[in-house]
Amino acid sequence: MVDIIIPHFIEAIGLIMLVFLSGLFSGTETALLSVSRFKVRHLLKKKRLGAISLHKLRENPHRMLTTLLICNNMAAVSASVLATDLALKYLSNNAIAVATGTMTFLILLFGDIIPKSLGATYSERASLIMAPLVRFLGIILFPLIMVFDFITHRIFRIRRPSHKITEEEVKTIVDMANDEGGIDKDEKELIQKIFKFDDINASEIMTPRTDMVTLEVGTKLRDALEKVKMHSRIPVHKKSKDKIVGIFYFKDAMEHIQNKRFDMPVERIMRQPFFVPETKKIDALLKVLQKKTLQMAIVVDEHGGISGLITVEDILEEIVGEIRDETEKIILDIVKTGKKSYKILGMISLEKVNRKLMTKFSAEKGYDTLSGYIMHKIGRIPEQGEEIELEDAKIRITEVSGNRIKEVILTKR
Repeated sequence: MVDIIIPHFIEAIGLIMLVFLSGLFSGTETALLSVSRFKVRHLLKKKRLGAISLHKLRENPHRMLTTLLICNNMAAVSASVLATDLALKYLSNNAIAVATGTMTFLILLFGDIIPKSLGATYSERASLIMAPLVRFLGIILFPLIMVFDFITHRIFRIRRPSHKITEEEVKTIVDMANDEGGIDKDEKELIQKIFKFDDINASEIMTPRTDMVTLEVGTKLRDALEKVKMHSRIPVHKKSKDKIVGIFYFKDAMEHIQNKRFDMPVERIMRQPFFVPETKKIDALLKVLQKKTLQMAIVVDEHGGISGLITVEDILEEIVGEIRDETEKIILDIVKTGKKSYKILGMISLEKVNRKLMTKFSAEKGYDTLSGYIMHKIGRIPEQGEEIELEDAKIRITEVSGNRIKEVILTKR
């Protein structure tokens, strides 16, 4: 009697152990995959026990997964064999069906669902504990792993996943860090602005030609000094703003001012202008301006006409916000006045409105500002106080000057 009971008892214990091992490998797989690469690097820097093994495993996730799947399947198959053997000894009828049904339930519950849930919940701790063991098993099973590696990559040509971090992944991490209190709102906005930086054209943030402060060729130095009180660099035009021929720098005039040469024309000391197309991306433009040690560029359209001007300060403000000195008056092109309402300058770029407010105003040939868009839509110059219904918003005209819309209140739907 004893000789019969003991082998069955050992088989039962072996069955329990194999189901446990199957669950252990399933949970370990989930835990190792749940720990992000950023977290692994952090643990490595902290010199946590097991972090080196964890880092080595994550460097080759295909080999790590192959190791775990081999171990898991060996445990699950062995458990099924033992269960079938036990069922055949005790149940003559339907033994295989009973063994199959029972093992499916046990492996699904205790070898998959529960372990994976625990692995996801305690991913960091479980990964650090199990990583050295998985790495050791990978060394033992190396020949078998190489066979599977050859089959998957050489025969079926399955490519290894790229380890490059995408922009979307970083944005997701930033959102999560903000939600969990790792970074504050201002830091999140700064990072988001950096990602949008290379998508912005010069035309979106330039000062429009109509708002440009310029000097005409022939202007005497004494007259130019009145305009440079608020601007250290001013474009010089010939006949009209469509013909920019130079840039007047106040610092270049200092020597002549000290020597009282007030009758000197500005073209005598102006510098050559630097022209860029409207479509120039501001990240590339910033690099060019830095390389040429320039602070200003003149923006031109596809026909060579002057569209406006852009400065290094304009570009940097897209990241850090408004830059001003103690004498400069704050003038914002978009100011939030209510839950869905905004006070907006008419000469703001239509692309900038869409980007800042998530509207979908369609830019068509012939205009690129909000003012131009409104006048195109209604076919005339609106009156002050007039309300206009557009596809994405309602606009109330708050200030009109001559043929230009200077300011509006936009209410999103």
